[in-house]
Amino acid sequence: MGVGFAPIALGPSGVSARILASRLESELVYASARGYAATGPGQLGLEELLSQYRFSSIGPQTDIYGILGHPVLESLSPAIHNAWLSKKGLDAVYVPFDEVDIEPFAEAAKVMGLGGFSVTRPFKEAVLPWVQEIDSSARGIGAVNTVVVRDGKWVGFNTDLHGVISPIAKRISIDGKLAVVVGSGGAAKAASYGLAQNGAKLVILGRNAAKAAELAQEVSAKVGCLDDLARFEWDILVNATPLGGGEDPDKTPVRLDRVKPGAVVLDMVYDPEWTPLLLAAKSYGARVISGLEMLIVQAIVQAEVWTGEAPTFDELGKAARAEIERRKTK
Repeated sequence: MGVGFAPIALGPSGVSARILASRLESELVYASARGYAATGPGQLGLEELLSQYRFSSIGPQTDIYGILGHPVLESLSPAIHNAWLSKKGLDAVYVPFDEVDIEPFAEAAKVMGLGGFSVTRPFKEAVLPWVQEIDSSARGIGAVNTVVVRDGKWVGFNTDLHGVISPIAKRISIDGKLAVVVGSGGAAKAASYGLAQNGAKLVILGRNAAKAAELAQEVSAKVGCLDDLARFEWDILVNATPLGGGEDPDKTPVRLDRVKPGAVVLDMVYDPEWTPLLLAAKSYGARVISGLEMLIVQAIVQAEVWTGEAPTFDELGKAARAEIERRKTK
C-alpha cells in the first residue's frame, strides 16, 4: 500500500494549493461547511470550492490559469473567468495566486504547467524580467497585465489598454481631447499610453511626484499633483489609483468642483462599482464608466489570448454581478 499525503497550505498564498489539491495529488483538502465560517486562514467554503472552482472536475489534464498579485483574494476575476470556462465546457480553472514574491511563483508555475495568468498590483512592472516575449503595446506601456505560456515561454500583453480605451471611445472621440490620468503605476501607464496613441493631450496627476514626472515624460504629458485638477479644462478623467475602494471606500483621489459638459470620467476601482468619484462626476452631468466595465472589457481580451475564444460582455457581466450579489449574502 502506498503512502498518501495531504499538505495543508495556510494563509492567502495557500488558497491556490487548496483549489488545486487533486492536481497536486493531495489526498484531501478541508473546506468550511455551508453556513459556517472558515476554521483556518486560507480555507475556502465548500460551496465556493465546488461551484466556482469546480473542484471535483479538476484533474491531471486541467488547464490552469489565474491571477497573480497581492492582495487578490477579493478579486472578481476568478468568478468571471470560471463562469465562462464552465459555460464553454472547457477543462480549465482560474485560481487566485496571492503572492508577495514573484520568484517562487514563477518556479511553481513551471512545475504546474500554468497556461497563463492575469497580473495585478504590485507585479505589472515586476513581471517584465520574467517575460520572454512581449506584445508591442505592453512594451510601449512598460507594464504587463496578461501572460500566456506558449512553448514554455511567457508572452506578455496589456489588456488594460483595451479596458480603458474601448469604453471611453464609445462615449467620446478621444482625438484632440484633454485627458487627465490620476496615478503613475502600471494601470496609469496603460491608460496614458492608450489615450496618447489615440490622439489625446495628456496630464498626469500623481501622489508620487517623481513617478508622475517620469510617466509624464514618457508620454509627453504635463504633470501635477492631485490638487491641480481644477487648473485644467479636461474632457476625460481616469482614476488609476485604488482610492475609492478597498480600505479607502469613502475617499476620492481628486476633488471635483465642476465638470465640462460632455466630459467622461472612468474610475478603475470596481468595488464599490459606483465610487465617490463617479457619484460626484454623475451629479455634475458627466458620462461615467465604472471599473467593473473596464474589468469585463479587458477580461474578454484575456480569455481570447488564453483560449482563442472571446466571451461576450453580457456573459462576463452576468457572472460578475452574480458574484457581487453572492458576496452580499456571505
